[in-house]
Amino acid sequence: MDVDTNGRWRVDLANNDGPVHSASAFVVCTTVPVTIRQTSIVLAPREQNHVTAVCLPGQRITGGGAHAPGSAAGVPPTPGVAINTNRGLPEPTGWGVHAKNHTDRPQELFIQAYCTTS
Repeated sequence: MDVDTNGRWRVDLANNDGPVHSASAFVVCTTVPVTIRQTSIVLAPREQNHVTAVCLPGQRITGGGAHAPGSAAGVPPTPGVAINTNRGLPEPTGWGVHAKNHTDRPQELFIQAYCTTS
């Protein structure tokens, strides 16, 4: 996930297991201020974990995402970090991600929540 210099939202996907999968990407545009809340964790080699980025009190989630910049392309023979779930929490106060590190080295995983008061 990324925002390019023209303000467009970009999502990169990789199919790591062969069968055909469906994917969707969307953007939410707003004129109200948005606060980006970010957190990160380091996944040990072969570790999987769930982590959340949480909005400030009184804010609601409008979107979010995750990325692991030190990860390889995500396709064999150089697997990277697989992001298994990447979605808003059931209560609209944050963004949750479950990911697994498929490498033999630690990988940092960044999670962002896009929050607003409206």
